[in-house]
Amino acid sequence: MNCTKYGEEFLRGIESCFPYLFERSRFVATVCEDQRHGEFCLVILQSAGCKVKFYSERGTPEIFFGTLDAPSNWEFKNDVRTGWYTVAPIIVFLSIKFPGLAAPWPDRKVEPTTNEILLDYSARIRPFAEEVIAAFTANLDVMWWGDYQRWLESRIQERKNLVKQK
Repeated sequence: MNCTKYGEEFLRGIESCFPYLFERSRFVATVCEDQRHGEFCLVILQSAGCKVKFYSERGTPEIFFGTLDAPSNWEFKNDVRTGWYTVAPIIVFLSIKFPGLAAPWPDRKVEPTTNEILLDYSARIRPFAEEVIAAFTANLDVMWWGDYQRWLESRIQERKNLVKQK
C-alpha cells in the first residue's frame, strides 16, 4: 500500500488512538490517501470480517463502519449490505441500550485537534467495538440492528418535524 504524506500522518494518528483495532481485532490499513495537500484524508482499515473508514475533511475526522462489501474508496454508498455507516449514531444507540458502558463526549472550551477528536471517538467506541465489529462481520444480521434502524429513523423523523415547525 502506498501512503501519501498527509494520509500517512492521519494513519499514524489512527494507530496511536485506536490500538485495540490493530492489536485485538487485527485490522490493517488497506487505503491511505489524501487530496488537496491534506485537506481531505482517507484511511480504510480491514479485518477478516469488516472495514472501518476514517475520513478527515479539513482536520475534522469522521468514522464509518462497513461490511467487507463496502467500497474501499472515497465513495459513501449507503445501502444495507454494501454501504458505510457513520459510527456516531450507532454508538449513541448502544450507549442508550447499555448506559453503564457509555463514555461521554468531553466538554471542550477550545476547538479540538484532529488527534483529540480521534481520541474522543476511540473512548466512545472502545466499550462497544466488539459488538459493532461483530455486527458488520455478520453483514448486519444481529438482533439489535433492526432496533437500531427503527431508532435512527425515529430520530431522523423527529428532526424533520422540528425543521417543519420553524
